[in-house]
Amino acid sequence: MKKMIIKEHSLLLEFKHKVKEYVEVDFPIEYFQDNFIRGFFDENNNLIGGYALIVNAPFRVLRSIPTEYQLPCKESEIFEVTALWLDPEYSNGSASVQFWLQFAIDTYKQKNKKYYLFSYPKEKTKLKSLYAHANPIDIYSGPVKILEGNLNEEQIEETINLALRKKMVLLPFTAAKALFKKFKNDNKRQKISINSILRNIYEYGRD
Repeated sequence: MKKMIIKEHSLLLEFKHKVKEYVEVDFPIEYFQDNFIRGFFDENNNLIGGYALIVNAPFRVLRSIPTEYQLPCKESEIFEVTALWLDPEYSNGSASVQFWLQFAIDTYKQKNKKYYLFSYPKEKTKLKSLYAHANPIDIYSGPVKILEGNLNEEQIEETINLALRKKMVLLPFTAAKALFKKFKNDNKRQKISINSILRNIYEYGRD
């Protein structure tokens, strides 16, 4: 699996279409421009996963809140994580580990931001348990506005949280049992040396 920071307009459009397919949100292309977009590609250069770190306001998550809310910080201290997806074919084993390690690295590199802003469907209790490892701050929980690009026009309820960036960097490791259990099963089918894993992590941490 190869990785790339996506900047070219044609690749941003491809990322946008994939996100629409997997996340069911047709984000405006402007939302991805001038922000941090990470893409993952297979050996044939097919886009198989990625995520967006939105470092410039306005933030869609905050715009979706229908009532007044309070933030414990300035908006300039926030970045938003969204459009995160990985082709199910690659959700097992080492590909998933590489994905989450790179996510941790990219989150760590947003050093001018203090807080990580994210949301998830209120009924997704497993996600709530996963994010609990980062000790998030609750901003809002309940019905949200339907924004432009949302393919599902039914009223939904979401939980919106802030977490310290440093906490989210460690999330793949503090929640290792949930994130890496498939990788453990994959290791039973093939011999992977500690050196090869460390080398893979090292290579994946480089730009």
